[in-house]
Amino acid sequence: MKTKSALVIVALFLMVSPLLTPILSNAAEVRDGSWWLSQDKGGKVIFMQGVMDGMNLGRSFSIWDLDVPERIENNKLVKKILEAYERNFS
Repeated sequence: MKTKSALVIVALFLMVSPLLTPILSNAAEVRDGSWWLSQDKGGKVIFMQGVMDGMNLGRSFSIWDLDVPERIENNKLVKKILEAYERNFS
């Protein structure tokens, strides 16, 4: 029984470790100006795409319940928040 449990734990570790390796290897990487300059054009495009996706996702999380037509029409503050975000995001 103990051998079977140990094998299951080892199997789970072997299945999960490839997923954790990229995360752990990049954890100590410093992303400063030198890092940016070392990136090729494709790397910069992918990085900026991630930044823009993060901004859009952050907007969704920030105003998840606010972006409802009835709330926009009936609440001036919600309307101002959404207008300011759209103005600054685009």
